[in-house]
Amino acid sequence: MTQQEKTTWKLIYLSILLALLVPLWWLGAPRTVGGTEGALVENPGGVLARELARAELSIANLGRIDPTSSAMKLGTFGMRGVAIALLWHEAQEFKKRKDWNNFIATGEQITRLEPHFTSVWEFLGWELAYNASAEFDDYRERYRWVIHGFDWLVRGTEVNEISPILRHKAGWTISQRIGIADERIQYRRLLREDEAFHTRYNTPSIADRDNWLIGRRWYLEAERQYELNNYTGIRNIAPPLFYSHSRQNLIHYADWLSRDGMFENNGQRIRDAWAHAAREWHDYGQMRFNTTIPRRDDPNQFFYATLLEAVENAQKEAELLDELRSLQEGLFEELVIRHWNTTLAAGAGHQASLVDRIVAGTDGELAVVREYLNETNPSWEQELRDEHDGLLRVELGEDYERLTGTPILFLNEQDQTNLNNARNQIFQIAGRAAVALAVSPREIANAIQGPNRARALDIIQEISDLQEQTRMSELYRGIMNYAFREREVVVEQQDEMILGRQHLFDARAAFRRADYETADRLWLEAMGQWAAIIDKPGFEDLRENPQFVRDAIDLVTRYVIILDQRDAIFPTAHPLQSLLTESLANLGYAGLVTALDYVRARIDAGEDAETVETMLQTLVSRWADMLHSEAYFPLAPLPELRDQILETSALFVETARQLNRQLSPFFPLRDFTALMLHHDPLLTQATSLAMEASATLHTIPRGEQPSEDQLQQVREKMDAAVDIWKTLLQRYPLLYVDNTLPLHIVLTNTVVEYEYILRLQGEELPEDFPLRDFL
Repeated sequence: MTQQEKTTWKLIYLSILLALLVPLWWLGAPRTVGGTEGALVENPGGVLARELARAELSIANLGRIDPTSSAMKLGTFGMRGVAIALLWHEAQEFKKRKDWNNFIATGEQITRLEPHFTSVWEFLGWELAYNASAEFDDYRERYRWVIHGFDWLVRGTEVNEISPILRHKAGWTISQRIGIADERIQYRRLLREDEAFHTRYNTPSIADRDNWLIGRRWYLEAERQYELNNYTGIRNIAPPLFYSHSRQNLIHYADWLSRDGMFENNGQRIRDAWAHAAREWHDYGQMRFNTTIPRRDDPNQFFYATLLEAVENAQKEAELLDELRSLQEGLFEELVIRHWNTTLAAGAGHQASLVDRIVAGTDGELAVVREYLNETNPSWEQELRDEHDGLLRVELGEDYERLTGTPILFLNEQDQTNLNNARNQIFQIAGRAAVALAVSPREIANAIQGPNRARALDIIQEISDLQEQTRMSELYRGIMNYAFREREVVVEQQDEMILGRQHLFDARAAFRRADYETADRLWLEAMGQWAAIIDKPGFEDLRENPQFVRDAIDLVTRYVIILDQRDAIFPTAHPLQSLLTESLANLGYAGLVTALDYVRARIDAGEDAETVETMLQTLVSRWADMLHSEAYFPLAPLPELRDQILETSALFVETARQLNRQLSPFFPLRDFTALMLHHDPLLTQATSLAMEASATLHTIPRGEQPSEDQLQQVREKMDAAVDIWKTLLQRYPLLYVDNTLPLHIVLTNTVVEYEYILRLQGEELPEDFPLRDFL
């Protein structure tokens, strides 16, 4: 290469370098600030400098970091990650020491170094709103730290404009941290009065100053950003859950309007809020959510789910099944009877094991079998029950009579195990029999011949697709408790519920001002409205709704607080007794009643007292367990339960007296029996009569003999009192053996007064005196 050629190439390289300087300057020119004569001129620099400034990633942000810190030194030398790690460690140390001011300052430095690290914003917001706020005694100071946490999350959204998760967390914090805290009433009041907050977040209207509505705004913003991000950015939050929060906030808002007592215009504002929540919840149920479960017919396609389609699909499936069965008249019934007479008949005990299900069956295969048996064998039920008992006899062997004739409460652990195992064996047989009796849609379709066969096969495929799709919907419905919310937003709009909640609000207000009688009356009226909605046409399903029933029974539980203040027990009748009675099934109530009937029968049959005492000890213990299972049971909310417990107590005491045993001071039913005696209306009558008689005697001057009329008048009242006391002693024989009861003294004084009157009349205590046993 000649010298001239070398020079030419050098000029070419130099030209290329000079040409590259232009785009490099355009991209990488630094931001500068300068000028003359006091006028500053800012040069934003190149593309990268402008983008870094917009994202707050430029080195200029280091100016807000402690200049003496290690983070400053590392950050300026390009070791941003190491600086963040050091600051993160410092933040954790400040958290451990509960040094929240330095914790915030360190968080500030982290977010200056890495403002798009959203986890930092979430972590710091959570720590301030939840952990830092819990460190203060004054709820006002706690509220301020909750707002600090919310403000921090909002700042994070300003830097991370495309982040839906930070908006969602902001909505969660202002909604939940204010709305479900122990101090929620005070927090909500402080939020309404926080002018600085509402100025920052533009909520001038008093009606909008509600944590649930403010939180909903942020939830909706998160949803909007999520959709703009092509449905990404919410991490591991399931989309149905993500979209539910803004709708549930409307439900919480409507609920809190009642709690806040907004019942003007017959509660129209509350009714409107519930109607709005109902519309939004229904729309939410129609939203389509994609799943990650591939379809069987096309693995490249995925199932979707809507929360409402489970109900719609169930109705479609029932309609398709009816259509399938109608394609060939009588085919379904024929197949069911064939199963009954062949498959079930071949299995030992299969038919007998289904007797209870057949009796109760209202549709489907069981109804077909019942109709068939009614036509062919009028005595089928008794025959099947005898065969059913025969199955149990085979399982139990020679112990059959003893184990089936004795309440399970009085069987030992081994006997209970043997009896339960035998019954489980029959239950399993019934399960297999039910499966064998079932006629599947596929079986019906395969049996159909002729021109309708093609339609039958199509129906089978449609049913299969519906069932697959329904599984997705039911999964999400269960997670979101969709069905209950769907019913709740309708129920709460009813006049009965609005009035019931108004009574509760007024009752609580009366209780706070110590007007317990008014609180009692209003609370019972509220319970009456709950009972009314259950009996209202179209709402009968509420009786079977576990969550609604729990909420209703919660009213009974809270009513105990009012009764305690009034030193009272439940009235003989109250509106929610039927619900309480139904709830007893879960506590083994039927078994206790059966056991009490058995003990009563054994006593009538002359069973020895030792054996009776052993059975009663077990029964007393179980009744005591029931009394301790719910706060309201000891105050006798159910007359039948009260009477059965008192009868058990009386039988136990009478048996102890027969055996000359001293009653233990820790007798489990003592307190309940004493409380019922204290509130028995007969006691009031007996005491009043005795006091009137005694007052009459004391009006006679000392040393002066009362007249015959006066003595007769006193004698009549005392006789009436004694007769009532006799009845009370029969109902509460605990008075015989427990002289620590206050009423024991009252009864003793009554007897003393009666003897005194007899002496004044020149008589002695007769042999048939009703209270002689007590003496």
